[in-house]
Amino acid sequence: MALELSADDLELLKQNPGGIYCIGLRDEVWQSQLAELDDIDDEGAYPKVYIGQACRKKTIKRRIGEHLGMLRKGKHHSPKLQHAWNKHGEESFECFVVSLCPDEFLNEVEEHCIWAFNAHKQYGYNVAAYAGTPSRGLKRSPETCAKMKGKKRSAEHCAAISAAKKGKPLSAATVSAAIAANKGKPKSTEHRAALSAAKKGKPLSAEHRAAISAANKGKPPSDATVSAAIAAKKDKPLSYEHRAAISAANKGKPKSTEHRAALSAAKKDKPLSYEHRAAISAANKGKPLSAATRAGQRAYHARKRAEKAALASAA
Repeated sequence: MALELSADDLELLKQNPGGIYCIGLRDEVWQSQLAELDDIDDEGAYPKVYIGQACRKKTIKRRIGEHLGMLRKGKHHSPKLQHAWNKHGEESFECFVVSLCPDEFLNEVEEHCIWAFNAHKQYGYNVAAYAGTPSRGLKRSPETCAKMKGKKRSAEHCAAISAAKKGKPLSAATVSAAIAANKGKPKSTEHRAALSAAKKGKPLSAEHRAAISAANKGKPPSDATVSAAIAAKKDKPLSYEHRAAISAANKGKPKSTEHRAALSAAKKDKPLSYEHRAAISAANKGKPLSAATRAGQRAYHARKRAEKAALASAA
């Protein structure tokens, strides 16, 4: 079994050893088989072939040699080609180059040739119709599906897959498919803990923050989320920029009676710093006091005077 190429093809193969090749029955063998068939449609009138590809590094000649080795050992991945090989013998087959092309177009050209030669149907030796994704469009029997379903990968297998994929960015289509597949599925406590540990200490990008903000906008947080946020921020001093952002966001927004009561209770008996007093004084400078504020001040001073008089009489 050898490559049957013209002198021009051999010269081209030296310049670009990668491309699409074909393995199939010799024409005279196929014609004798065809004469024995009573009813055959137009698609079945073509010789049965196997279409494959080889990159520049691997070369067509080397790839065909690998097929030859597997066929001779009876271990080829295409059962149809192996069966035909066993039935007709090695001398009944030939192989040749279909097309020479750059590596980046191999999948596209191979797929075109598979369909052009009907190599994926009952009249060809290819297992799948799509290059690069052999499982796409492949229909398995219920028995095969049942066997595959019960198989679990070992820890070593999982580790090897993880190591092979590490550092490789996922395509937008893969990310979208994963999101759609996991949507609405509750995560276990262990899964949540693992996700939390993996993301801990990693700063979020501006785009990620914006996406989270947009997704959560208008959604009221749960009691558990509020409690967790309060616990996480407890005793942590806010930066000047953070305080300024909160002040700007709340400016001009009226506070409810409950909010005012909560603020008052939180600040009660806490001495104000010198800077805080100065800031309040500067903010209120030149502003007329309301009647309620004046009444409050009068009541405060009257209470203080009563306290001093009580202390003096006791002395």
